[in-house]
Amino acid sequence: MTLISPIFIILLCLRISGVPLLEKRADEKWGG
Repeated sequence: MTLISPIFIILLCLRISGVPLLEKRADEKWGG
């Protein structure tokens, strides 16, 4: 899990930065 966690976070960051719509949904879901 020590290897999967960082990779998973990086993928999430790339997807969020690449897709503003997902970021807006995440802000509403997680509160910022």
